[in-house]
Amino acid sequence: MRARHVLGSTFFLLTMACFNSQWGEAKGEQQRAMVRAAPPQLERIASTGAVTPVTISVHVLATPRYTAQVVDAPRQFQEAVNEVNRVFSGLGVTFRVDSFAAWETAEDRVETALAALESKEKAGPLDLHVGLLGSLPRASASFHELGYATLLGHHLVLRAPARADEVDAIERNLDELSAEEREGLVKGRRKHRAAALLLHEIGHTLGAIHDDAAPSVMNPAYANERSGFSPQNAALVEITLRHRAAKEASSSELARDLLASLDKVGSGGDFVAKDRDEMRALLTSLRAPTTAPSPSPSPTVASADTSSSANANTAPPATDEDLRELAAGDRDTYRRVEALLTKHEPAAAWEAGKALFASRGKSFTVQDLKCRVAMAAFAYDRAIGECETLTKLTREGLHK
Repeated sequence: MRARHVLGSTFFLLTMACFNSQWGEAKGEQQRAMVRAAPPQLERIASTGAVTPVTISVHVLATPRYTAQVVDAPRQFQEAVNEVNRVFSGLGVTFRVDSFAAWETAEDRVETALAALESKEKAGPLDLHVGLLGSLPRASASFHELGYATLLGHHLVLRAPARADEVDAIERNLDELSAEEREGLVKGRRKHRAAALLLHEIGHTLGAIHDDAAPSVMNPAYANERSGFSPQNAALVEITLRHRAAKEASSSELARDLLASLDKVGSGGDFVAKDRDEMRALLTSLRAPTTAPSPSPSPTVASADTSSSANANTAPPATDEDLRELAAGDRDTYRRVEALLTKHEPAAAWEAGKALFASRGKSFTVQDLKCRVAMAAFAYDRAIGECETLTKLTREGLHK
């Protein structure tokens, strides 16, 4: 099913349908479904005592689109920061929001918005600059579509959530529960998602890289079970914080210690191999002596979320099961469009897929591809219109 690539906690949504009261399921079964759907509490990072207590100053810029989509945006962002602070409390680290201001920027892609933020806001060793953008017109579980950060940098961008599908599923399929119970589940999942996304991107700024551990917030995809940093990534984060607290003039000592931590894990850890290798190359370059001291690594270095795979607006390739609803000719067209998108040729992908997109208006699989191509090929406002059919299919539950 193509839906699993784009709806985040799709397993939750599809499971919920099994408890629809119109099938005669008892209230007790819906309550058990609610318990399963509730996210875990995010876990504190255990300290080794190596980090001096420190406060990181957070400066937030929010676009008009973000503040229009998120009710009381400063409060909701602070709620996510509160969760982050609880996770980092074991290290004695506090993130303090010192400013929350409007951001007038024409950039609506996370990559270019991050570059604009880095150009606009210069950072000190204990600063964090956050840019908040409007939501995608399609739901996504991919952290790199929802946020972007500079590895070992001081800047990150986040998108507003797009989870109307999840709210609709809860209202429709847990209708025997009280309104208060349903609202509590919606709020709990929203807060978990916002905090996990912020933790993921902060993790990148502190040296954490993608890993495959299912509970880890550094997993490349968001899921309801994300509960904290893996021990290997927690070690990288702690090392970076220790060096930043010392306000070192050079990155060479930080790079040396991070390399030693990676060497200790070796190839047997949960790190994504490609990310680990890219991190090692970055650290090797930072470890070399520099002629001019710098308070932090250059913000132009590639982050774990700015690799070629992250820049591609793609989901994992469709399987034969995903495409079983399509005729042979349509499957061939789908594969051709998907290949062009993977090769970063969105304009050609759009031209190749226009007829398929128009003829398969009720295919969730096809409309998801159309939306992904539109997001890569067009500006935000145009992409929203092209993704409207997908949004309707999502809400109507037509993706079977």
